[in-house]
Amino acid sequence: RSIKGVPATMLRDQYRSAPDIVDYISNSFYNGRLKIAADLTALKVPHNQKAGIAWTDVRGTPSFDAGTRNVNKAEAEAIVAHLKDLLIDKKYEGTVGVIAPFRTQVAELESQISREINPHFAELADLKVGTVDGFQGQERDLILFSPTVSRYSPATGITFIQREWRRLNVAISRARAVAHIFGDLDFARSGKIKSLRTLAARATEPRQACGESIFDSEWERITYHALLSRGLSPKPQYDIAGRRLDFALFGENGVKLDL
Repeated sequence: RSIKGVPATMLRDQYRSAPDIVDYISNSFYNGRLKIAADLTALKVPHNQKAGIAWTDVRGTPSFDAGTRNVNKAEAEAIVAHLKDLLIDKKYEGTVGVIAPFRTQVAELESQISREINPHFAELADLKVGTVDGFQGQERDLILFSPTVSRYSPATGITFIQREWRRLNVAISRARAVAHIFGDLDFARSGKIKSLRTLAARATEPRQACGESIFDSEWERITYHALLSRGLSPKPQYDIAGRRLDFALFGENGVKLDL
């Protein structure tokens, strides 16, 4: 909350999440300024998973029903199957949240979960299904995220996520131990939605030094290292006024450049 005459102070310590989640949020949304402060011994990580960000590839399928706009039944089915294995077969003892960017997808998830998951197991996991906005201020040990979009999605759905890319921060940062995405990996990697491509890279590609997972193209990576070799300190994907610059350069005497 802003108070007139009082300078804003950023809270740098993140006490909720596993290091990989904090690092992704910090690099993608806070220019690398967040610090990991969570008690890592308290994280409830599902069996056979690592703390951090995971991705299960769920290929998009065409839908010709106008009533299913911004609904991805394949993602919902994959999430429900994972929940059954996790809560019923493996007796996971952590809390679980399921997030989607669209109310229509939330309704589809709720419908499938109510049919397939015994309410007893849902209650034990404090299972909540909701939109990104619905999860503001909340957290769970495990977050299952359904991006919903694929190459078959209506343009309005894709445009919504392109415009509201900060919502990914909210969705992923709700997780303490694991943020697990169920989405079309080929579509994410296509770059149609830059923020989704960055998230997919973080979840599926080997970590590289110097924040290289946030580059949107090979040319950006090359440019980054060329600038470094000339003694400059470029800030990739710099966040300013709700937008991201490919690179920001800060020089002496207050000089600022957008490259």
